[in-house]
Amino acid sequence: MGAKYAQRDFANDEIVGQATIGTGKISYEAKRDRWNGFDTSAFKHVVEEWNLLNEEEKKRKTEELQEKLKLKAERKAAGHDSFEDEDSSEDNDPDIETDGQGQLPNVDESDPRKRTIVRNMRNREDTAKYLRNLDPNSAAYSGKSRTMNDNPNPNVPMSQQLFKGDNMAKFSGDFLKYLSQEAFTLESSKAGVELNHVAMPSQVEILQRQFKEKKDFLKQKKVLQLLDKYGGEKHLTMPEELRA
Repeated sequence: MGAKYAQRDFANDEIVGQATIGTGKISYEAKRDRWNGFDTSAFKHVVEEWNLLNEEEKKRKTEELQEKLKLKAERKAAGHDSFEDEDSSEDNDPDIETDGQGQLPNVDESDPRKRTIVRNMRNREDTAKYLRNLDPNSAAYSGKSRTMNDNPNPNVPMSQQLFKGDNMAKFSGDFLKYLSQEAFTLESSKAGVELNHVAMPSQVEILQRQFKEKKDFLKQKKVLQLLDKYGGEKHLTMPEELRA
């Protein structure tokens, strides 16, 4: 009954076979194509609208840049060379190429892929670690982790070294404090006190400070007890003649 009123052949794809869209019978792939029967001309007005917007944007940017270059040339001709008269962003951009007279170079506008403003390509990245010393016997560089632990130029004076190795960060700053807290948690775990310097760094820091203060207090108390029992407090200070 459905085949009678729908005017379609209800059968397997192998039986129906290949057919064209005009006859109403399509292939297996065409039936599952999400863009089957889509008219590309329906999207043409959207493309044209965006092309117009892009052209207007290019014209506006070109006019703004021409106006800034013209203003800059007038200031330079008037002798205003102070920093207050200069624009700090786009006017001093070294990437913008001009023809030497404050005008933009001629660019082929027939190709929409070309930009109106021609910019130089220059490397803005820092010097790679493996380029600090090209000697193959210098510090080893790990390309996988991008690390160089040792100092590539140990013979160069410290004041002239821009990169001293990744291990330099492990011997200064808060890293030493981190190692101290880690050692404190290990000693505490041996004593039966469970601490975690990663999950609770503030608690570990407070307990470590209290432990250090108590340790210094007990040490000083023991020294005072020994001096009170055996004497010899006068020997704790160095005579003036020995200090010289």
